[in-house]
Amino acid sequence: MIIMFVGKALGLYRNRMVGSIFGTDTMEAQAYAAMSLIPRTFLDATFAAAISASFIPIFNRYLKLNKHTAFKLADTFITLILAASLAFTLLGALFAPQILSAIYSGFDYYTHALTVPVLRITVFTIVLSGAAFAFVGVLQSLGGFYAPAAMSAISNGIIIAYLFFFMERFGITGLAVVFLIGWGAQVLIQIPPLIKRGYIYRPRLNFKDSGLKEIGALALPVMVSSWVIPINILVNQSAASIIYGGAAVIDHAYNLYAVISGLFVLAIANVIFPKLSREADDSTAFTATLRKTTLGMLFFLVPIMFGLLLLSAPLVEFLLQTGYFDEHSTYLVSGVLRFYALGIPGFGLFTILSRGFYAAKNGRVPLITAIIAITINLILSFVFAQTIGINGVALASAISINITGLIMLIVMSRRQKGLVTATAIFEVIRMFIAGAIMAVAVHFVQQYFSGHGVLATLLISTVSGVAAYFFTAFILRCLPT
Repeated sequence: MIIMFVGKALGLYRNRMVGSIFGTDTMEAQAYAAMSLIPRTFLDATFAAAISASFIPIFNRYLKLNKHTAFKLADTFITLILAASLAFTLLGALFAPQILSAIYSGFDYYTHALTVPVLRITVFTIVLSGAAFAFVGVLQSLGGFYAPAAMSAISNGIIIAYLFFFMERFGITGLAVVFLIGWGAQVLIQIPPLIKRGYIYRPRLNFKDSGLKEIGALALPVMVSSWVIPINILVNQSAASIIYGGAAVIDHAYNLYAVISGLFVLAIANVIFPKLSREADDSTAFTATLRKTTLGMLFFLVPIMFGLLLLSAPLVEFLLQTGYFDEHSTYLVSGVLRFYALGIPGFGLFTILSRGFYAAKNGRVPLITAIIAITINLILSFVFAQTIGINGVALASAISINITGLIMLIVMSRRQKGLVTATAIFEVIRMFIAGAIMAVAVHFVQQYFSGHGVLATLLISTVSGVAAYFFTAFILRCLPT
């Protein structure tokens, strides 16, 4: 988590620099949002899901039986991923104008013309990211978590260096090229720890491999069920593109939301998934691990949600307001961030419980809930964009992810008796009571120190809120054990 925090902090600083250079209402800001999001969404909606949820459980089972056979399966799987990602990359580069028009229908002619060539460059990150995440699947299964955690720190560091020294000379086109360099570095840093653990990738393709068939049978429902997060943000940006500057505002707000909520949740999910995969045949241990993980995660997500609802404005001002990212940009981004924050509990439940279903080799439930969530978000995003405005786009996302998390929890509790108990329910209620009391404390502290500078207000409010939450949680006896 510490290593991931460094990467996320660098990511925040990268976004600050991008906002300072492009603002939120320029053509370059919209182009940057599109060129970075489209390839990332494609990866998250396809290969990342197949790697994390289809490959890892089967590869772990093979490791228990025979390491040599497991490594041969990894070779075949990685080769298939590389071939498929290259094919999709070439198609993406060829049809970049059509893809852009379909997703960002609100872009005017000049913004569209600026975005197409840089998008044609960044789609090649699909190949590199496919290789990077395939190596992550192998390395995490072998007990290596440090290099995967450091991936974002490496790539963000490279991008920041470009923004500092070369942005004025090479512009947004050079920035697109640097995205490729950053992903290439993410691949390279994993090779030494893989070799140290005895794995060296060798191209191999055997469609008759029984393990590959198992992965393929699980991959499609897993792939569709994993569409919730990447497709929802793409839908949000598409709906926001009809509002001038909306795509960049959504991009900045969602990046902050993802960093703040994802740092804790994804760190837990990455570590707990191999453990759940090993315990899949032991119902008692599986349920106990899932219950303890979910309650512990919610204990930290509840105050994060309340904190963002109250402190989004000073947070955005401190992290992003500089250069062309002015007070109006802060007002827009912080407003959207508040509505995204409402979905933090659902995001946590969705992420952890989906790992539980995948570990149990059940892709059907996540598949159905994903379709429900995407449908709700698709309808509400465009309706709310027309009625509520850009904040409504984020609200649609929060509603859909919360519904998804609750549905998954209900279904999982029916399959794993003892997951949701009366004691656990009352514990969660006490967490929200503690969070509400924390919010009251933060509100008054923020009002009192509002004239002492944004950093002082943010720090004192945060410290006061954390102290109030933990003290109340201790009194209410809902501290995780």
